[in-house]
Amino acid sequence: MDEDRDGPSIANRVREHIGWWLAAGAAIAGIVALLSSMTWPDEWRDNANAKCDKWYTKYSLALTDTSIALTELGDKEKAWKKDRTPYSDADYQKVGRAHQLAADRLSEMLGDIRGLDRPWWGSLPSQIETAVDRGSALSRSYLQAGQAWVKQKANEAWSEQTDKEINKHLGEVENRMEAWFESLNALKLDQCSSSPPG
Repeated sequence: MDEDRDGPSIANRVREHIGWWLAAGAAIAGIVALLSSMTWPDEWRDNANAKCDKWYTKYSLALTDTSIALTELGDKEKAWKKDRTPYSDADYQKVGRAHQLAADRLSEMLGDIRGLDRPWWGSLPSQIETAVDRGSALSRSYLQAGQAWVKQKANEAWSEQTDKEINKHLGEVENRMEAWFESLNALKLDQCSSSPPG
């Protein structure tokens, strides 16, 4: 009988099967490696909350300083209106620097969150991008409000135009803060979404 009609030899068939199993094993190992290197939603949330833990106290203290500086400035403005007790440009600059520091602290926290590896699937990646973008917009509004406060003058040199600019940016802060907190709550970032001091 002709050997070609008998088909491949047993040795050839074993080699083919071994090659197939090796290829399948390599593919499975690649999939396992890929899955083990992926970031899962709960892992991302834990890491993001850890970044918030790291920065939120500094951010919250900056917001508290902003609130204190605003209260002190308000008292001085009232005293000026009542009996012309003078105050200085430095009082406005103090409020401005407090807003700028809040912007800086928020940016630091957002930078750490933005740098985290993200899950590759589902709606979470787009929710994360939205939250970080909203936080960045809020930080910019703090910064712009701070820059406007620094330009304001005290006593007779007080500027209505600068006051309008300040109020515009403070309105943006309020609106953007609300949008940012909505995004954080949707992501379940509890360590970032505590209400700021008011």
